[in-house]
Amino acid sequence: MRWSVAIIVLLLAAPGIAGSGERIVEVTAHKLNVRAFPSVKAPVVDQVSKGDRLGIIPVSDDWAALIQDGKRTGYISTRYVKAVKRNNETPGSAWVLFPVLLAIVFLVRAFRVRANKKQYFYNDSGFLQNKRERTSARTGAHSGETSSAQGESRSADQRMAASVTEEGRIQDLPVAKVEYVIDGDTIIVSSKRKKTKIRLDAIDCPENGQPWGDIAKAGLIKMTGGQWVHIEEHGIDHYGRVLATIYVQERHGSGWINVNEKMLIKGHAWVMRKYYDHLPAERRDRLVRMEKWARMKKVGLWKTANPVPPWKWRNNN
Repeated sequence: MRWSVAIIVLLLAAPGIAGSGERIVEVTAHKLNVRAFPSVKAPVVDQVSKGDRLGIIPVSDDWAALIQDGKRTGYISTRYVKAVKRNNETPGSAWVLFPVLLAIVFLVRAFRVRANKKQYFYNDSGFLQNKRERTSARTGAHSGETSSAQGESRSADQRMAASVTEEGRIQDLPVAKVEYVIDGDTIIVSSKRKKTKIRLDAIDCPENGQPWGDIAKAGLIKMTGGQWVHIEEHGIDHYGRVLATIYVQERHGSGWINVNEKMLIKGHAWVMRKYYDHLPAERRDRLVRMEKWARMKKVGLWKTANPVPPWKWRNNN
């Protein structure tokens, strides 16, 4: 699409490139009529003589506009003039610059998009992934992980939700589209016509049918439903689900949301301390701090009386 647009713009600009711009010409006819508009039937407004040098702007193969003091004063037949030189500092030559630059921009962007597409491949899980991450994925997903300080002007909710700000790293993670939200911590995504069940790693949300379960599910739907998410894989659980941290871009494109952490600070989940030892210590500590913050602020399920952890509720039902 971008290539075709660029070609069209260039085609539109081509006549201007070839025929625009004021030219200095010499009259070859003994007397040449200057007419009010480009037609032999147009009124004669002036005459020029053989050997006169004029500034003109071609408007067609047969007619040119006569330029005097930067203004069009009439039209003459191009059959009786010969080109002497082109004047580059004229109003007529400026208009063609914009479509030429526009065409160049389209061509450059089209080339970049095409090059970027070649950087992606489908990994073993069937997710789109950037080739630059092929090596780092083999050596460990967390090897280069860091976190940056959040601005003091942000609310506590925003500061904790945006704890991972390594935009380049997140953009290079595998990508898939959320097709269905099963409950507060489980989704189904699709990539390359393959559907995969994702279990949000290191957190546990109330089950469907458990108090607050429907609210937790609605919170996850609001964040991820129908969205393209970036998937940081941590392995496969005993149910065959991909354990992952997932990221979704903020609505205005200003940053990334760590969905696993966001579910904690929204008060929709517990930290699964029994199953988070594979994460770096800094990330484990951050998850615990987020749960404690939600408890302290009585956010979400923590404002209810005696919330029951999902693992206990499963054992009793």
